[in-house]
Formats: sequence, structure tokens, C-alpha cells
Amino acid sequence: EEFRNFAKKLAPLLQDNHTWELTSAPENTEASEMSPAYWVGQLTFTSNRGESAGVKQTDMRSGRGYYDVFVVGKQDSGNNVPGKMKGKINSRFNDGPATFSTDGKEAIFTRTYKKKGPDGYRKLWLYRADWDAKKGWVNVQPLPFNSNTFNTAHPSLSKDGRKLYFVSDMPGGLGETDVYVSVRNGATWEAPVNLGKEINTPGTEMFPFIADDGTLYYASDCKVGLGGLDIYAATASGNKFGSVYNLGIPVNTSADDFGLATDETVRAGFFTSNRDGGVGGDDLYHFLKKTE
Repeated sequence: EEFRNFAKKLAPLLQDNHTWELTSAPENTEASEMSPAYWVGQLTFTSNRGESAGVKQTDMRSGRGYYDVFVVGKQDSGNNVPGKMKGKINSRFNDGPATFSTDGKEAIFTRTYKKKGPDGYRKLWLYRADWDAKKGWVNVQPLPFNSNTFNTAHPSLSKDGRKLYFVSDMPGGLGETDVYVSVRNGATWEAPVNLGKEINTPGTEMFPFIADDGTLYYASDCKVGLGGLDIYAATASGNKFGSVYNLGIPVNTSADDFGLATDETVRAGFFTSNRDGGVGGDDLYHFLKKTE
């Protein structure tokens, strides 16, 4: 049903209405820069540039360092040089993507769990941390719905900090990975709820981001699109999401496009792409949406 009349649905995605202005971010390197987010007005992202925290290690698959969370500018003085975030948010293995509370005092982030699961693979878990002005990120604790038998990853906190959107391949989903939401009740995170067939497909949904206006952005490889992962938007409709639409060109291409995050204006921000003409494997692109 989704792919019925494919050509007719695809045609509008190829029409550039010149409302999106894109520029390659100066933070890009020959390594991979991905999953932008904002922390008290500063750009953060995940990258496998350089060496992993603690010891010299490389990912056997990529030959590069494991992913760490970076911020553009020093956390205590401010400049435009990207550096690893202070404190215990970065570890010996992969860390990030990350999301942050509006006041900048809480981080929730993805980390590779150190112990292998029953299938012989390490799973991705979600963790939280508190910001300390002197020490950086401290008090790292796993969230309650992690498991050694499935992955939980790619978090995004709502503006009020009450809802956490993330992806998982936990049992009972609709596809390979689905988007879920957990509601915070006091200090407790409630059981995750699958966002259902309007958002999720039999394929892969990844990198959700909930904007300040309630719009949900995420990537999927199993809806009508331009190829690879495409970025989709779902408008808020009460406590649910209304129509889902593909952002089309120039945001989406035949390559993988994902991990979009908006700033407080909801009209500008960054996303990730491995499109032709980039600097490295995955690159960050700044966007400005000029008109509705």
C-alpha cells in the first residue's frame, strides 16, 4: 500500500521549491560527523575522529576511533573549536548520539554496553548524566528499559523534558527498528510505547528528533523516498502525530540522510548525510528553511 503509485508519489519529492538553504558545516573532517544536537545553544555532534577516551582503540570495522560526543566550543570559556565533552559522557567504546534538557543540566545518550549479549554482540543502551560545572558530566546511570538482548538508542528529549523518543529493536515492534516514546512520571520513566504504523514500518526507523513545536523528524528506509535513509516529518496532532511527509530535495538524496535537529527557532539546524561531495564518511549540513 505504501509503495502503490510509486512514481506519482515520488515526483513531488524531486521538485526543489528553494525554501531550504544548505551549507556544509565547517566542523566536518575526513572522519564521520553525525547526529547533531543542541546543548545550551551550542552545537554538539557524534564523531569517530581522533582516538577514543582513555586508551588508544579503534573500531575493527571502520579502522577509526570509537564514536565520542563533541561540542563546538569549550564548555567553560567558549570558542569555535570542537572538543570532546567533559566528564564521563565519553567512554572506551561508542558514545552518542546525545540529547540534552533545555536547561543543559541533564544528558541522555547512547553508549555501547560493555558486556556481550547472548548472541555474542554488545548492545546499545541509553544512559543519563548530570552536568557539573567543574567536573563536566557525572552520575552516569542506565535507563530502566535497557536490555542485554536488544538495542535502545538515538534519544531525543521533548522541550519540557517529560517525553523521551528513541529507537529500539525490542520484541513486539513492527520492523527492524522502531521509534518509541517513554513518558517521565516524576523520577520514573514509564514503559516505552511504540509510535505505531503511522510512523513505523517493516523496515528501519532511526534518529528521531522532537522539535520545540512538537514536530517529529526521523529517518526511514521503508517509505516512498529518494534512496537509502530519508528524513521524514510528522506534525503534532494532540498527543499523537498527524500526516507524515518526506522533506524531499535538497535535504534528501539517493544517499543516507538522517539525524536532523532544529534550534530554538525551529527553522534552522543541522542534519547528517553521506551524499556525494562531502568531506568524510558522514557529514553535517546546516539548513535554513526560508519560508513555509
